[in-house]
Amino acid sequence: MKPCVYILMFSLLLISCGQSVRHEAVVVKEKTNESEDPSGEYLYAKYTCIACHSLKGQSMYGPPLNTIYMKNVEVVRNGKKRSLVADREYLEKAIMDPDFERVQGFEQRLMPRPDIPEGDLKILVDYLVLMNASPD
Repeated sequence: MKPCVYILMFSLLLISCGQSVRHEAVVVKEKTNESEDPSGEYLYAKYTCIACHSLKGQSMYGPPLNTIYMKNVEVVRNGKKRSLVADREYLEKAIMDPDFERVQGFEQRLMPRPDIPEGDLKILVDYLVLMNASPD
């Protein structure tokens, strides 16, 4: 498929959810060398987390990701509400298996199941942990 078709499909998905989406401007430096590990910021954009999740505290299509780490989170799993602490294990599971449980209030919102290599997942979660520690 051509890139414009993907953009059109994604736009329709956002319109159909009935939410206005504000994108955050993020300048991402691409890898300059294959042996260089990608940055968490680069992976956040590459895997399109930025399209639905804020790192500034606002709810978008999905919950903000800069205020979640090591906090109590209300989730829904198999129709039952649960409270848990959003530790590294939770973040990894939520990214790789988004249908397992969903943050309360976002149960009806679909998240794609990404194909993220384990090394990239670790870097991405490290980045989210860092973003939760930032005063911004």
